[in-house]
Amino acid sequence: MSQRKMAPGTFTPSVLIFCLLFFMFDHGNCIRETTKEHHHYHQQELFSGGEKMNIQQVVGHSDSHMDHIKASKIGFFTVDQLYVGKTMPISFQNIDFSSLPRFLPKREADIIPFTSSKLPQLLQFFSFPQESLQATQIETSLKTCERKPTKGETKFCATSFESLLDFVRDVLGKENHYKVLTTQHIKNPVEQNYTFLEISQVFSSSNKIVACHILPYPYAVFYCHSPEASKLFKIRGGGNKNGDKVDGLAVCHMDTSDWISDDMFLLLGVKRGTPICHFFSPATLIWVSY
Repeated sequence: MSQRKMAPGTFTPSVLIFCLLFFMFDHGNCIRETTKEHHHYHQQELFSGGEKMNIQQVVGHSDSHMDHIKASKIGFFTVDQLYVGKTMPISFQNIDFSSLPRFLPKREADIIPFTSSKLPQLLQFFSFPQESLQATQIETSLKTCERKPTKGETKFCATSFESLLDFVRDVLGKENHYKVLTTQHIKNPVEQNYTFLEISQVFSSSNKIVACHILPYPYAVFYCHSPEASKLFKIRGGGNKNGDKVDGLAVCHMDTSDWISDDMFLLLGVKRGTPICHFFSPATLIWVSY
């Protein structure tokens, strides 16, 4: 049987990605209240490549060993720790896809203002009090999208799935095929030591990757960016407590000299510019070309 050739500009989703996108497309009211669970998830979904990371709550002044443990629990490590046999404590999350905000059709998303200058009108539109948690989340997300890109970074906040795909095609090349990847197989998300069992680099034919992180917002908004000088890896990790196997996606940023925050350098005990790696959440979409 001959295989059907895919047209350029198409993408191949995994079963997990299909489920995520299925839940994020709604057939009724697409506006969903941002919840405390979503806020907690966003606090752990850290943006690298220069975005100020919300880790003040884990930055301490204890010894360097404890600081390394704090960094690893939120998925960060140095590139010299990337080897088979490495063991580190990690707190992987199991995302309830059904609780994530829904995509709006592009025609609807495009007519809703998406700027912090219209924050009062947006809060009134979404019926959120000005001093509420949801108001803080919306303002933070808008300002995250409005910050200037760091050196070599291409960024875009997608307010619809159509605009997300347009950005991916622009960055990875309209003549290429795409596949979307994410961290998978988190059955029992408990904080435990994970041992790196297998490591393989994931290549992109365009030599670029696009990472799309979901932001806390009443409807689905993804912060998508393509960081310069980065390498993508697939890491099979084995849990030492319950034996669970996790197929984690991790990116290593080879040049961190332009990162805004010093927090992670302090936690890992390294100098600015040192290559730093981190795992992606299961709800982060990683796009590569082939």
